[in-house]
Amino acid sequence: MSVLKYFKSSEAPKGYKFNNDGSLTEYNEAMSLDQMMRMRYQAAASQKKNQKKTDDKEKKSMAAKADMNIRASRNEAKITKNYKDHLSRLKKEDMDGMSQKSGDKRSTDSGAGMTAQGVAKYNRRTGGDLKTAVTTPPSKLKKGSKAAGRRKSFCARSKSWNGERGKAARARWNC
Repeated sequence: MSVLKYFKSSEAPKGYKFNNDGSLTEYNEAMSLDQMMRMRYQAAASQKKNQKKTDDKEKKSMAAKADMNIRASRNEAKITKNYKDHLSRLKKEDMDGMSQKSGDKRSTDSGAGMTAQGVAKYNRRTGGDLKTAVTTPPSKLKKGSKAAGRRKSFCARSKSWNGERGKAARARWNC
């Protein structure tokens, strides 16, 4: 009796095949050379497709990074240019019109530097936070206080001042 009549189609269940007489036998599916080559070709094509997608993503990310670097360098150039313009304006304008006669600067005899009036004028012009000299003797300053720190910093910064006004200013700060 044929087993074929019990199945809806002429396809055998997985792992079995029909014989010529209609009986079922177990079947070890050994692939033919043709099938193996077809599968390898499909796998290679799929791999190429995936590699292309990966390469495209990498190219896009590299292009984005390059674009960001270009933009950053342009911004740096703009900032540098603006900063240089700002500095050139400060150098030209910040001390214009300030003199001993106008009461903004001290004479060399009285310790050089700027007066309180001159400091206020400078701060108004530049938006700065310049302060007047710390003239208190170091022995009367508390160690670690803001004034002591400012004095110490000024003395360290002005060590190389050898001109007449520089020496007078250092003497006024008790350096």
